Amino acid sequence: MSNPAECLWRSQKKEIDGAVAKNASTNDTAQGVAGEKTKAQLKAERRAAFEAENAARLAAQKTEGNAVGEKSKAELKAQRRALQEAQRAAKAQGATEKPSKAAEQAPTAAKQAAAVGASHHPVAKKADGESKQEQGLHPQDAPTKKAVRKPAPEGKQHEVLRLFSHLHQNPGTVDHLKPYGLSGSSIHPAVFRTGLQIAEGVVIGSNARCVAMLAAFKLLIKDYTCDASKRVSQDLRERLDKNIEFLNKSRPLSMSMQNAVTFLKAQISEIQDTKPVEKVKESLVEWIEKFVYEEVGLAKRQITVEAQQKIMDEDVILTYCCSSLVKSVLKVAHESRKNFRVIVVDSRPQFRGREMLEYLSSIGINCTYVLITAVSYIMKEVTKVVLGASTLLANGYVMGHIGTSQIALVAKSRNVPVLVCCETYKFSDRVITDSFALNELGPTSQLVSSLPVSVKTDGLKDLPSLSFLNLMYDVTAPQFVDMVITEKGILPCTSVPVVLRMRNAVYQ
Repeated sequence: MSNPAECLWRSQKKEIDGAVAKNASTNDTAQGVAGEKTKAQLKAERRAAFEAENAARLAAQKTEGNAVGEKSKAELKAQRRALQEAQRAAKAQGATEKPSKAAEQAPTAAKQAAAVGASHHPVAKKADGESKQEQGLHPQDAPTKKAVRKPAPEGKQHEVLRLFSHLHQNPGTVDHLKPYGLSGSSIHPAVFRTGLQIAEGVVIGSNARCVAMLAAFKLLIKDYTCDASKRVSQDLRERLDKNIEFLNKSRPLSMSMQNAVTFLKAQISEIQDTKPVEKVKESLVEWIEKFVYEEVGLAKRQITVEAQQKIMDEDVILTYCCSSLVKSVLKVAHESRKNFRVIVVDSRPQFRGREMLEYLSSIGINCTYVLITAVSYIMKEVTKVVLGASTLLANGYVMGHIGTSQIALVAKSRNVPVLVCCETYKFSDRVITDSFALNELGPTSQLVSSLPVSVKTDGLKDLPSLSFLNLMYDVTAPQFVDMVITEKGILPCTSVPVVLRMRNAVYQ
């Protein structure tokens, strides 16, 4: 057995050894934590340094990319500008050069313009700043002067007129029609004479032109001799097409003329080949005479009667330009002892309202003559507006002499009723909502010749920045027209499709 002192010593030693082991374990743990913390800090520092370096590299790449992008935009802008300048130069030379030549000049001009555009870049400015400062110039002075181009207004003007490039331009002369009158031509002399009269402005107005055309076709049919190798309907139609083409070259056919041609061709297509040629000619001549008598003569008479119920005593009637149908309406109203006066509105360059003024004054009607520029002032005195029409479209739009829509618009603003007189043979199945799709360009010489004497016209046509636009017709929306007076009665503009169905049933 061990003595108590030895046992006490052993227990104390065990406690001392446990305390030492515990202390050593605590120190080892502390040293491990300290080592791990040092490694994390080093790792964080390395990671922060890497991210900073990467951010600096990305920022440098982004700055370089922006500089390259700006330079590319400047080059593209310079190339586009150079191409535009090359096109404008080709137009200034009369557009006689081939497009390939302009394309060859474009790269050279593009390189030069690219060099100029590069000078706008900040890097280029830095390189060239010393020379500009030595000359005492502002850095933006030289590029700004080079960017200004005098042909720019001309190019802009050509862009505007391109909108009307599809319209027929009346040259104002008949030189291009004279070869058709030579011996051996397929154009009938009566048709040739009518075409010259229409081109020179001797025959004006949709009714007058249509009647003159049908009278020429009547003489053509009377002088027609059939080719033995062809059918009568086929041969007659071919000859008629050639003469129609000539009339269209002298001046585009009005809608009334087109409708009359359509009806005449429908009659020719119904010709029986077994029928003698003389009988065919007699039937066609009779049909033309009947068409002119009923669709023009009787229709005019009936419209005049229908319009009388709309004209009252003490009326102030405004009319525009010169319409043969409106002439007849006002004449009959004056003969029926109605007390009214007429305001005749006229416009440049044709001044056709003067013909209306002379006619109404000659029969004793009290008239006032104003230009279209004063219509808003004079409209306060007007009680009714009576207008003529070239055609009435399927959507209800009224096509008339240029300026008609402005008269109707001003009248609508004053709550003045607008009456349009139009024969139903002028109705068309076409749909037009503006004056650009279907129109006609008059001679440019009319615009210059109609200017006042005080205006100097010498050299106006030679100005590169000045172009002439002489539109002949415009369209009036149906909401500006209160009623249309026809031989069928007083109708709204929206009744055109119904009338067309009735006409097709009669002529088919």
